[in-house]
Amino acid sequence: MNQLQIGGKAEQNMFGLPENIFEKHLAHLLLISPNGQRDTMLDLLQFQDLKGRDFSDYALPPNRGILMFRFPVTNLHAYYEHILTQGIVPKVALQRVTIQPYQDVNLFAVQSPDGVWLEFYEPAN
Repeated sequence: MNQLQIGGKAEQNMFGLPENIFEKHLAHLLLISPNGQRDTMLDLLQFQDLKGRDFSDYALPPNRGILMFRFPVTNLHAYYEHILTQGIVPKVALQRVTIQPYQDVNLFAVQSPDGVWLEFYEPAN
């Protein structure tokens, strides 16, 4: 994981943090591209030594805020079976649902050890 030293001029503070926090803390930045392209990327950012409140027990669907990362998958059923063989218990079993703007999809969801929901879907045929 690359480290990004946060600090300096106010115009560099793209996170909207108070300056006394912004200038003193190291941030870890991880860029992930599920398909290896720049069209879909996740930017995961962690500020070292900053403490917050854990709301993960309340982060359950349905939720009007940002709750999960949703990934399109090819051959979802095979991926689901692979997840099961690894001993991972889905939080949401494989099922068919309607999600706008995707229409009918097959999906399942797992939860990371940190409480992050990861949802995998494929258009239903």
